Amino acid sequence: FQYMVHGFQLVDNELVIPRVRGNIEKMCTLIASGKAHWEQVVHHVLKIFRDKFMYFEKHVDLIDQLFESTFTTLEAAGRPISRCGNCNKYLSVVDRKPVRMFCKHCDRVYKMPQNGQIKLYKEIRCPLDNFELVFVANKVGKSYPLCPMCYDDPPFGAANAAGKHWELEHPIYQKYRPGVMSCIADYCPGTLCLDVDSAPKWQIDCNVCMQQLQIFGDKAHKIKVTTDYCDECGSRLLDVTFNKTKSPLPDGETQKKACLACDDLFNSCTTSGTSKGFFRRTGKGKGKGKGKKGGRGKGRSAEDEAEERGRKLAAAGKKR
Repeated sequence: FQYMVHGFQLVDNELVIPRVRGNIEKMCTLIASGKAHWEQVVHHVLKIFRDKFMYFEKHVDLIDQLFESTFTTLEAAGRPISRCGNCNKYLSVVDRKPVRMFCKHCDRVYKMPQNGQIKLYKEIRCPLDNFELVFVANKVGKSYPLCPMCYDDPPFGAANAAGKHWELEHPIYQKYRPGVMSCIADYCPGTLCLDVDSAPKWQIDCNVCMQQLQIFGDKAHKIKVTTDYCDECGSRLLDVTFNKTKSPLPDGETQKKACLACDDLFNSCTTSGTSKGFFRRTGKGKGKGKGKKGGRGKGRSAEDEAEERGRKLAAAGKKR
C-alpha cells in the first residue's frame, strides 16, 4: 500500500495530502450557509478531478518506474517450462506463492496448484487445447500431469472441477490416471486412480482427498486398468503382469486379472498409506458404489462377511 501512496505522490501530491478534501468541505459549508449554489460547486469539483485524472494518466509511467525498482516482473521471476497452446512460445512458472504460469507473448496468467513442485511432463500436449502438460508433485507423494489451460479454465465446467485434483472425464487422465474404484476414505466422493508413473512401486491415488494405496510392492512389472468391472463391487479389474522372480502367483505364473478389493491375493498385496487399512466397499455401478460397513451380530449378509474378510486381509498385509 505504501508504494501506491508514494506513486501517487510522485505524480500529483494533492491526491495524497488532505488539501483537496479540505477545499471541498469548505465549499459544502458555503452551500449550507447559502453563499454558493450546489450546482456550481459540483461542476467545479468534477472539473478539478477530471483535470487531475488526465494529468495522472499522462504521467502514470512514473508509477511504473517506481514499481519496477521495487517489484520483480512475472517475466523476470518465472522460469520457462512448457509451451503455450496459443502462441507455441514458452510459458514461465512462478514458483513462489501465489504459484502461477505466465505467457509473456499472450499476456495471460494461468493459476496453478499451490502445493507441489512443477516440471515438464514428457513433452506431451493436451488434446483439447494443445498446451504442453506439466507434472505436479507434492510432499506426500501425490503426483499427476496437468494442463495449464484446463486447470485455469476447466473444460467440463468449474462446478465439476471444484475440489478435485483432476477430472476423470479429461482424456489425459483417462490415459494416465484411469479410475479403478471409489475412494475408501470416509465421506470422500472421489475415485481411486492408478498412477501409471509410479512403477515399479505402484500406487493408486484419490482424485479428491489424499488417500493412497500401495499395491503389489515391487512385484508387479506391468499393470493395466481394464474395461471390465467386478460383479461384486463394481470396481474395474486390474490386469497385472508380475516379475518372474517375485510373482506371488502359484506354479510360476506371472499374469492375473482380478478385482483389487475382492480378490484375496490382490487384496493381501494392498496397503493404505493414509488410513488404518484397506478394505473393500460394496455397491452397484461401475466403480461408483460406496456400499456400507458390515454390521455385527445376527443378520450379517454375505456382503458384510466379504467386507470383514477384506479388512482382516488388509490388516494382515500391513503388519507384514
